[in-house]
Amino acid sequence: MKMKKNVIVFGDNCVDIKIRIKEDNFIFSPDSNHHVKRLNIKFGGTGINSSISLSKFGTNTYYFGSLSRDDFGKKIYRELKKYKVNTDLINFSNKKTAVVIIILNKNGERVSFANLKNASYLDIDFDQIKKVDLNEIDAIYISGGILTEKNFNERFFEFIDKYFSDKKIFFDLNYRIGKGIKYFKEYANKFLQKSFLIFTNEEEFKIIGKKNVNNLINDGKILIIKMGEKGVKLLKKDEEIYIEGHKVKSVDTVGAGDVFNALFIHKYLQSDDLKASLEFANYFAAISTTKFGFYIPDIYKKKIRRR
Repeated sequence: MKMKKNVIVFGDNCVDIKIRIKEDNFIFSPDSNHHVKRLNIKFGGTGINSSISLSKFGTNTYYFGSLSRDDFGKKIYRELKKYKVNTDLINFSNKKTAVVIIILNKNGERVSFANLKNASYLDIDFDQIKKVDLNEIDAIYISGGILTEKNFNERFFEFIDKYFSDKKIFFDLNYRIGKGIKYFKEYANKFLQKSFLIFTNEEEFKIIGKKNVNNLINDGKILIIKMGEKGVKLLKKDEEIYIEGHKVKSVDTVGAGDVFNALFIHKYLQSDDLKASLEFANYFAAISTTKFGFYIPDIYKKKIRRR
């Protein structure tokens, strides 16, 4: 029996308010009305979704982050406990839980509105690191979604550089637009340089730029481009792997990227096999889109067809 691996996850946490409308597309105009088919309130964010996904599939997972003392923060904490995520590295903050409103059409496509001002997830107590034996940690996973504030970004990068330079760092670019975009780009580039493997989608891959992509690959980095129903591609020096998408009826794509990232990490740490890890993550991420709300499939889920 393979030994369980130990992973520390850094990422945001929030309340997701999901509204599914009946229309095929989004047309927002003054005084327009839209019929709501379904409304769902869940606790998520890249850090929470990825931690739960990793833990559910058998990786010993630590969520390193800050939760609000408000009711939402307490419920997020209970959700992590439910899925056996290690909570020893969590601190509690008087700041508020971030809120994200997500509107989906019937095809699962979405637009989002986020209130991240004074968010609790940026209030991390880095001294919590003293509670874990770093010799037992196999890898860390960082979501770029938390790189939204200059002062936090500086402290966070120094912290990662000090404690985790000798670890495999899996970095999800998770490009965010908004007020802090200048500082996001600056520090995202620093994390790209420190990473062992980088997760992107098609838009993020273009943002990195061809020249930077080539430099990263020549420097030994591995890049993954998630392309939704079109599949997934992996690039590394002298190798390229493409895995086709799966044919599913998607109703909600929110969180599918988090499922993919987490399950790729889980499989890779167990197998050291890039192609097998891509296939594994691609398969379960596709299934995760077939239900409304954040959905982590069971490992013995019925097989689905490729596109």
